[in-house]
Amino acid sequence: MQGLLGLLLIAAHPVPAAQESAAAVWLRANAIPISTVSPDAPPSELGAASAIFADARVIGAGEATHGSREIFQLKDRLFRFLVEQHGFTAFAIEANFAEAERINDYVHGGAGDAEQLVSAMGFWTWDTEEVLALVSWMRRYNRDHGNRLSFYGVDIQFAPSNLAIATAYLERFGGADRPDTRPFAAYVAGATDIAAGYRLTASYTPEVQRQLLDQSMLRFRYLEDNRARLEAASGQAAYRQARSAALATTWYFVMEAPASDRRFRNLRLGYDIRDRAMADLVGAALEREGEQGKVFVWAHNAHVSEARHVDERMTMGQFLAAEFGRSYLSIGFAFDNGRFQAMPPADPARPDARRVLTEMAVGPAPPDHSEALLRTLRSPYYVVDLRRLDPGTPAYAWFHARRPLRWTGANYSVELMALHPPISLLDSYDALIFVRETSRARPLRYTREQFGIVKDW
Repeated sequence: MQGLLGLLLIAAHPVPAAQESAAAVWLRANAIPISTVSPDAPPSELGAASAIFADARVIGAGEATHGSREIFQLKDRLFRFLVEQHGFTAFAIEANFAEAERINDYVHGGAGDAEQLVSAMGFWTWDTEEVLALVSWMRRYNRDHGNRLSFYGVDIQFAPSNLAIATAYLERFGGADRPDTRPFAAYVAGATDIAAGYRLTASYTPEVQRQLLDQSMLRFRYLEDNRARLEAASGQAAYRQARSAALATTWYFVMEAPASDRRFRNLRLGYDIRDRAMADLVGAALEREGEQGKVFVWAHNAHVSEARHVDERMTMGQFLAAEFGRSYLSIGFAFDNGRFQAMPPADPARPDARRVLTEMAVGPAPPDHSEALLRTLRSPYYVVDLRRLDPGTPAYAWFHARRPLRWTGANYSVELMALHPPISLLDSYDALIFVRETSRARPLRYTREQFGIVKDW
């Protein structure tokens, strides 16, 4: 509690008026207005912001909520611009690896229904018209430009589907010395979906969890140690897909293993395992793309940030910045008011009660929030390069200071937001995109039916 009190005192500490005034002047001089969020708008307007992205090979594009239509549309628009003007070749999303591989096959001309494939990623966060529009555009672009774009999932939420890709590959191309698949049989049979998978691994004894981790490590190491032979037998693309699947599987069991066994790649217990895994899978996606590849990563603000979480966990953005240096660009998103979709928090008095995806609404951000200054510009949307701030100036000091920023994941309530720690925009992001007002992301049929949502748009 003492640590939380200290954070709240930091947030309440008054900002010198000179810093705030200088920050407003700097913002007006450097922000680049964006007239529309429509992904179909011509790229010429975003051309004014080209210098922001010029040196990037990996871009982490955040989001202030997991359910804001305008933020999703702006990320779609930005990705299309980066493809057409900066040679980006891949889209990666905070979703499980194997399910995204099916979408990757689809955008390269494979069979399937786009809406069903998007829904099959298993998260209401991405089961939206906005994500579907991007997937459909990627397929059309590949049809017209010779399959230049790929779609990747870089999360580790569900092991059986990732395991299946690695298993099929090893059974086809591995030698007689390949690792045995039988230790995973009971787990795969019981983990029928994401929630069941987490419940099952949590129910296992530490010894069983340790065996699953050891077996997954053994598979990954087999792929690593026999790389040259396996690539010669299967081709580079098939090998790299299988390696990525094995990597995702191993990180999942690291995440679920007893704390004393989190030793994969010398992982320290203070690290956020999931973010380390996502950074590794972004790197694997970039390797699959080849020397000229460039990857656009769609995730939450918390993941793409280059600053530690308040509890000292490391972020995907930190790992990527450490690996790629200035070739990694982090983009935070902020908004002032509007609507978005999220889950209400669980009721402690009714732990088994079903939660329903809900449209949330918030008014203008409080005066002590970063958004209070960000909204002073007239433009409804804009992008600004925070790297242009001069150290030692009052404006730099304002953007460097820590203050609250709206930061909603899958869950939202006023109480949760009140406990959110302040962050430094300058420490966290290289660039910032601001949206004055948001509306709810538009769920697709599967999510509407699951939660009883009436389509009214």
